[in-house]
Amino acid sequence: MKSIFKKYFLLLWVVIVAAYNAVLFLLFNQFAKETLKETSFWVIYGSMMFAFLVWLVIGLLERNTKLGGISPIVTFVYPYLLIIFLMTTIMLFFAKNILVVWVLVPMILISAILIILAIFACFNRKWIKDNPQKVPELFSVEGLENYFEDLASKCDESCKNVIYDLASICDGLTSMKGSSELDALEKRLFEYASFIKQNAMRAEELNIYHNVEKFRELLKEREALVAKLNQ
Repeated sequence: MKSIFKKYFLLLWVVIVAAYNAVLFLLFNQFAKETLKETSFWVIYGSMMFAFLVWLVIGLLERNTKLGGISPIVTFVYPYLLIIFLMTTIMLFFAKNILVVWVLVPMILISAILIILAIFACFNRKWIKDNPQKVPELFSVEGLENYFEDLASKCDESCKNVIYDLASICDGLTSMKGSSELDALEKRLFEYASFIKQNAMRAEELNIYHNVEKFRELLKEREALVAKLNQ
């Protein structure tokens, strides 16, 4: 699914942007033509186009890491795009009465937050790349609950709750043999368990929450795959 999305990403982007422009200008030409003459309208519109452009550039340039499926910068772009879309849509209704400065200030702040988060994500991805993890030969999904419970008893207080939550969701996991796809998925789970342990022991709160989220996503993927294999 991800490879298909990547392959047709540019086409999808063009279709979405074209549809957005068609709907926007059709509505304003029909019901609020005078608003098109306002500077604030074009600043709001430009903000949305800038968000689309950010999505395009990062979507084309961002590459998955060797661990596969990890695009931390893109992870932040989608919420950014959604927030800008909602804000600009609301602002367009008040374009005739809103000052340009009240359009620019929130857009600049949100863009600055995106840049900061993206920088942290890049540092985290570089750390993952520079610190490959060795998976113990006897490691199994049954051991994940005890692994996290033991970690929670040793780690910094700021990370205890999230580690205990992981131990809880790993309760009852059982191994299945005979699927190379499942084996590869579990290997990634073990790798992220190792990343989380190092984050927790160093009290790296920003990194740990990113890796915990990826661990949860992998667990959901495993659950879906196990259900498929059991059919």
